[in-house]
Amino acid sequence: MNYSDPHAPLDERISALLSMMTIEEKLAQMNQNLAGWKCYVRGKDRCIQLSDEFFSKAQNGIGTLSAVQRADPWSGVSREDGLSPREAAELANAIQRHLVEHTRLGIPALLAANCPHGVAGLGTTVFPAAIGLASSWNRDLMYRVGRVIGTELRSEGTHMSYSPVLDLATDPRWSRVEETLGEDAYLTGELGAQIVSGMHAGDYTADSSAMATLKHFATFGSSEGGQHNGPVHCGRQELHERFLPQFKKAIGAGAMSVMASYTEMDGIPIHRNRYLLTDLLKEDWGFPGFVVSDGCGIDQLFNYHFTAQDMAEAAAQAVDAGIEQSLRDDAFNFLPDALERGRITVPQIDEAVRRILRIKFLLGLFENPYVDPEKSARVHCREHRELNLQAAREGIVLLKNDGILPLKADGIRKIAVIGPNAHNLYNQIGDYVCYQDTSNVVTILQGIQTAAAARGIFVDYARGCGITDPSEAGIAKAIEAASKADVIVVCVGGSSARPFDTQYTEGGQAIADDTRIDDIDCGEGIDRGNIDLGGAQAALVKRLHALDKPLVTVLVQGRPHTVEKIARQSDALLCAWYPGHEGGTALAEILFGDVCPSAKTTVTFPRLAEELPVYYNHKPSARKKYHRSPSTPLFPFGHGLSYTTFEYSGITLSSPWISMDDTTSVSVCVKNTGFVDASEIVQMYIRDHVSQVTRPTKELKGFQKVFIKAGESVTVTFDVGKTELGYHNENLEFIVEPGEFDVMVGGDSENVLSAVLEVR
Repeated sequence: MNYSDPHAPLDERISALLSMMTIEEKLAQMNQNLAGWKCYVRGKDRCIQLSDEFFSKAQNGIGTLSAVQRADPWSGVSREDGLSPREAAELANAIQRHLVEHTRLGIPALLAANCPHGVAGLGTTVFPAAIGLASSWNRDLMYRVGRVIGTELRSEGTHMSYSPVLDLATDPRWSRVEETLGEDAYLTGELGAQIVSGMHAGDYTADSSAMATLKHFATFGSSEGGQHNGPVHCGRQELHERFLPQFKKAIGAGAMSVMASYTEMDGIPIHRNRYLLTDLLKEDWGFPGFVVSDGCGIDQLFNYHFTAQDMAEAAAQAVDAGIEQSLRDDAFNFLPDALERGRITVPQIDEAVRRILRIKFLLGLFENPYVDPEKSARVHCREHRELNLQAAREGIVLLKNDGILPLKADGIRKIAVIGPNAHNLYNQIGDYVCYQDTSNVVTILQGIQTAAAARGIFVDYARGCGITDPSEAGIAKAIEAASKADVIVVCVGGSSARPFDTQYTEGGQAIADDTRIDDIDCGEGIDRGNIDLGGAQAALVKRLHALDKPLVTVLVQGRPHTVEKIARQSDALLCAWYPGHEGGTALAEILFGDVCPSAKTTVTFPRLAEELPVYYNHKPSARKKYHRSPSTPLFPFGHGLSYTTFEYSGITLSSPWISMDDTTSVSVCVKNTGFVDASEIVQMYIRDHVSQVTRPTKELKGFQKVFIKAGESVTVTFDVGKTELGYHNENLEFIVEPGEFDVMVGGDSENVLSAVLEVR
């Protein structure tokens, strides 16, 4: 049959095409050995041309090209040589035209891009970092963010996102907390699934849809010592309970690709872990898509984990495990050697290529591999900017407020805006972003200046100090400005902004260099042992506090820092995370009361790094008291204040007992007892009293974000059944046991009402 017949059954089309392919053409689909940004050059007239390297690598076709539109220190592509959204679309068309018209079988390429909080390209919409997006606890918002990412990807001729990141942020020393949705598997699954669904909206072929690649399967983010790529100590029961549910949920939402984790688990690197990548993912779950390596992750079997004696063996181990496509690995260049040695077989190659081709057919690339460049006007359009602003509003967490917020314009003549993160656009937008047009970013200083001017308030500014620079030379100027102000807003925290001369490993991780003094102290590869604020920031806040003026501290950061002293010194404390393009406007709206804060933390804030790891859903035997330490979180999971107060009362179960297959519901009355209309995030937790396998002291199993007018009440109801009560036993069977369960509902993980449910 003709594989190009769109009316033929999908599996028959795949088989027909596969039967026509040579072994070289099959391996070309698997071997993603050309970085996307190297597939073009600019001519003397600045026009874009396909590169000689592209033509060389494309002789037998191309499976996937990733990061075509990257222009940043990581890729080494300058702002001038990078691609505008329209140029990215035109280049995508040139790539596909060459493959369709000048290769033997005309198989289009998949184009992919990193999108942890927007497409990593020039001129795209940069949302708050994922940890900030998640702080909204808003499913609908996450779906709409996914729609924007899908639309902007496809508008540039790209089909697949290397996101969302579904790793759990259980250790803030780890460099990539900002890319995650938090420390909880249930919350991560709920929000991650919405991003995935939003990207494709039920139609993979639409010109506003893209497919998601889930990262990083699995256990990444929970490594020994919080170190990037470190080993993970995790048994299979814990694996099924903590690290797999969110991936299964997102696959059910339509994700068609999974990226393997750099980590090793129980001595087996994930890139050669057949149990995870084949037995469980494909055979037990029925996953129809393909697995891609993380950047040079297959090579690491040879040069990092030392489970392979050479690159050919590394390639064979990866294929045996179930990896279908590489990502800039050298190892897959040695697939012919592995085949000749008999380490892999043609049927294994056919199965891998079949899965890759399936995605291309589902995306409709054989019917229409091209994009209309005019559609690139949708990138960073007004609608996307408005959603970005709303995301920033809903992602800024009010951690503490002694009554200073919202600021009252009466009596305020001057505000001093201080700190290294007050007016630095790259410190505000996080990792995995490209060069920015300054007109697209509203810094915190600019946002406050605009809001203050509308109220007749003057704003003064001083940087004070750097992020990591220990010099206190600039603090005197900051104190001078602050001493003349009625209110001080100090913006401190961290930065994932890459210096232009940062050195990287072949896999793309930044190489930490202790001899440098620059702002970066976070982002991929920048793990920290001490998570106090860096440089002279603590000294700056201490000096400002000593002025005895109202002090509002804003944390702009990619990980929770240890800020107990700073919290005590501040009259109000907010965590803005990396709030993205519109962060300055959103923060100013919250400071002046135009927007009531509603965000809540999705990670636990520790008091001391020495007590790590600290997360809410720990086992009963964990979190014993340390000597001369409170041994409690500074701010618990699910914490976040409002400009009003909420009262919880009347928790009731529709039935106080159920059978193991039945469902009940729990209801609670939530009253807005203040004077401001506001949203509240109502959270439900479960605790099993007695179980065969040790269970966490509590687990999030439901949440709703509800809007309540001042003085009014709403009843919030959650279903409680097998999904909420069950767990995986020693045999990895999902069961519900008879016995008693605490069903808890409240405004955070510590302040809850509780009812006892009996399962018979």
